[in-house]
Amino acid sequence: MKSIFYLVLSLMFSILSSNIINIPADQPTIQAGIDISVESDTVLVQPGTYIENINYNGKNITVASLYLTIQDTFYINQTIIEGNQYENVVVFENEEDTISVLIGFTIKNGNNGIKCINSNPRLTSLSISNNEEHGIYLFNFHSIISNVCSHNNGYWYDNDGVGIYIENSTLLINESSVTNNTAAGLEPSSACKGTGIAILNSEVSIENSHIEENGNTDFGAGIYCSNSILDLDNVTVKSNDGGGLWISNSDATIKNSILSDNYYANGNAIHFVSIAPRTLLLENCLIRNNHSTVYGGAIHFCDNSTLIINSSTISNNISSSGGAIFTGLNAEIIIDNSILWQNIPQEIYRSTYNDDPVDVYVSYSCITNGETGIELTGFGNLYWLSGNIIFDPLFINPEENDHHLQNSSSCIGVGIDTIDIGELTLFAPEFDLEGNSRPNPTGSMPDIGVYENPLGEPQVSSDNVDYQISNHLLVNHPNPFNPSTKIKFSIQNESNVEISIYNIKGRKIKQLVHNQLSTGQHSVVWNGTDNNNEPVSSGVYLYKLNVNCKTEAVKKCMLLK
Repeated sequence: MKSIFYLVLSLMFSILSSNIINIPADQPTIQAGIDISVESDTVLVQPGTYIENINYNGKNITVASLYLTIQDTFYINQTIIEGNQYENVVVFENEEDTISVLIGFTIKNGNNGIKCINSNPRLTSLSISNNEEHGIYLFNFHSIISNVCSHNNGYWYDNDGVGIYIENSTLLINESSVTNNTAAGLEPSSACKGTGIAILNSEVSIENSHIEENGNTDFGAGIYCSNSILDLDNVTVKSNDGGGLWISNSDATIKNSILSDNYYANGNAIHFVSIAPRTLLLENCLIRNNHSTVYGGAIHFCDNSTLIINSSTISNNISSSGGAIFTGLNAEIIIDNSILWQNIPQEIYRSTYNDDPVDVYVSYSCITNGETGIELTGFGNLYWLSGNIIFDPLFINPEENDHHLQNSSSCIGVGIDTIDIGELTLFAPEFDLEGNSRPNPTGSMPDIGVYENPLGEPQVSSDNVDYQISNHLLVNHPNPFNPSTKIKFSIQNESNVEISIYNIKGRKIKQLVHNQLSTGQHSVVWNGTDNNNEPVSSGVYLYKLNVNCKTEAVKKCMLLK
């Protein structure tokens, strides 16, 4: 809110040196006030409903409600410019520049709420609703939109960008919301692109904003972005029916953001396609509870581009293929310091419709079922690099969308601050999603995932890590032990079996079994050494049973010397 405060403060100072035209005391309508104004004047409007359509006519002036002088949002809601379903409510089309300001109104019931063509006014502290085509229409616009709510716009037209339409523009949208916009209201779905926001051939930054509950489209109900550069920072994209973001032939950076509860057939948090090589960077992002009926529960990512996921958490997303990521067509995916957990049916799935290779690099990350949670269907290369773990990250309460780490999580303190993957260098962000310092405490290594726990290493408790998801009766005795322990397990059918030992940070230190075994009970002895036959130190260790490349059970044991 600081940016809005300073903007209002600067405008208040400008009022002191400008002529003020009071509406309706000096002129009966807002347009009449604009008509008699000169450069830098302020048209100050008292509360009330003004049924008119206004045009700045090239004048660099301020049109404001009493919100400008008192900074009470009451005046935004009570000072209404009513278009009465006729043409555009507010128009800028005569090269007005950033000295022109519209501030502190409710704008509703027009064809377009605000239409800006070849003009650059500042739009701030506005509520824009119930307009038939667009809340805001911008063409060749280069300015700032701040503290604007564009909501409940749209009728039965198949319009792109019902909330905000942006073309050939460069702008910042800050501290704003785009919600409950829809299109083709008489049909079950529409062909419009970006019911919330449509961006074409532009450079757009969106900060500290909400894009929520927009719908009724097949091409990014939250945001549609084509042939553009898109930056999101601290943005919530939630509950959009038709997908969160559809990104086409564009470079995009998404940081410190939450994408949740979006629904669409293909990639309902993010659908990314491109003909030419492009890059999508996700950093400090939480992507959860998105649902797709076909491909890519969280992300559908294809076509000659690079996806980078850094210090993020992707969890509980559902689709028919690729719960976290569905990919194909020469894609490159780089995952570092991140959690991909309990996405259904698998974490990453590569399309079988072509034979173009996909390269996936994973480092210092927590992946459900480890390497077997990534299915590249024969035409992909998985580079399973250092620092990966396969144990439950132990979110505090994922059922209630709390993906902070429990104090006993094996993801605490096992990330990496800097890593080189090919020609790319990745750095852990300075802060986590909530603004907590990373790493925390200073001197430790960063945590894996989007949230930084205040501990530098996990606190091991009696209920940490152990889990058994089938009836293989995995146990060890004695426990605690010195110098060796016998691990017993049963196999219900002849299977390929692997038993490995991990340290508490989830790093594999010893493989005990990797064979085809017959039905029945089996056992193996671990003598407290690593793969180099060097004795390990006292402490807690984990042993994992894989049957036919699927994790069936993980247990804990303790070596005491």
